[in-house]
Amino acid sequence: MAENQEKEIEEVDEEDDVIILQDENGNEIKRKIAFTVRDDMLHVLFVYVFEDDEETVDVLYAQIDEDGNPTSDELQEIDDDSKYMDIASKYLNQYNQGTLMSHEDALKEDEELMKEATRTK
Repeated sequence: MAENQEKEIEEVDEEDDVIILQDENGNEIKRKIAFTVRDDMLHVLFVYVFEDDEETVDVLYAQIDEDGNPTSDELQEIDDDSKYMDIASKYLNQYNQGTLMSHEDALKEDEELMKEATRTK
């Protein structure tokens, strides 16, 4: 992930969890999706894709609107200087430890925390 590159999404094969990307030279790149994370607070969708060795992952991201829809057809690659590197690393660690929540579970937990906060006031 040395360079911050835009990759245009060509197609997502839902059955195989494969995304077909197009690089800046127009070459197609197939990557298997490891997992995705939708961060509603940051309005970002993170897509973790396996490299060819299927042991290393790259992290791509897209800005999303309030409804969770991408605002562009291009994904940005996260590099060491990206403002999203820390949070993307946190999600990867949670995934590896088995503690990453589903979007629905995270919303439920947020709702419960809000209820608890209003009760203690």
